[in-house]
Amino acid sequence: MTAVFEGLGSAAPYIRSGKARALAVFTAERSPAFPDIPTAAEAGLPGFESLSWYGLWAPSGTDAAIIARMQAAVAKAFGSADLKKAWDDQGAAPGGAPTARFAAFVKEEIGKWGKVVRDGNIRIE
Repeated sequence: MTAVFEGLGSAAPYIRSGKARALAVFTAERSPAFPDIPTAAEAGLPGFESLSWYGLWAPSGTDAAIIARMQAAVAKAFGSADLKKAWDDQGAAPGGAPTARFAAFVKEEIGKWGKVVRDGNIRIE
């Protein structure tokens, strides 16, 4: 048996065509695009959650007005029906979160994955 951990965005066409069978999604809730695929917790892996996500970054000290304009442009783009459909079709959740909420999310991710690295004694080779 061959297995792979892959994001829904790139796996969606293979799942839909039957070339790949998804065993679970690694989100807290089932994907609206693939409601028949159980979550990892439902599949017997409680506490196993991993998200693929993207973010826009700016250099430290960038004027707050520029950051606000960037965030507003991203939120507007994600409000577009065409972009929302494209992301929905891939099983992705569109972003565009306010800057402070995204910063808090990133901080949580660093804490979560930092613990995994420390507990697993993971080192770069």
